[in-house]
Amino acid sequence: MFPSPEENYKVHTEVYFSDRSVLRACNSKDLLEKHMKVTGGKVQTRFPPEPNGFLHIGQAKAMFVDFGLAKERGGGFYLR
Repeated sequence: MFPSPEENYKVHTEVYFSDRSVLRACNSKDLLEKHMKVTGGKVQTRFPPEPNGFLHIGQAKAMFVDFGLAKERGGGFYLR
């Protein structure tokens, strides 16, 4: 479902703005190699707290996915 860290250079993002401009961001192999050296190839995910203090079902699902991905890839999960 999610690409492995080594394949992350294939992931790209496009953000469309109201003035019709488009921001395109993608990883390069060089940038990915530097990142892999720093992280050791481990996935790190985090879950930020809800501003109003109450957890709802959508956040519980996001936390479940974040934790599961980190566990599956041998990484870490930060609960702030």
